[in-house]
Amino acid sequence: MRIGVSELNLRSASTLDDALNILRDEPRRPLAGATDVYVALNYGTTPARRCLNILPLNERRGMPG
Repeated sequence: MRIGVSELNLRSASTLDDALNILRDEPRRPLAGATDVYVALNYGTTPARRCLNILPLNERRGMPG
């Protein structure tokens, strides 16, 4: 069963504090990239539909926020 990307509820965080606040308040799966999620959506095997994009976070790459 294929699931459309439009069914993926994706938010983005601009800072680490923003990401932590979103994760505290909403049940979301953090993502840094999303290849595996798009593959899982295509095969209908992903349980997560609510995700948080943390790819842009400088802190993730060891850079100050």
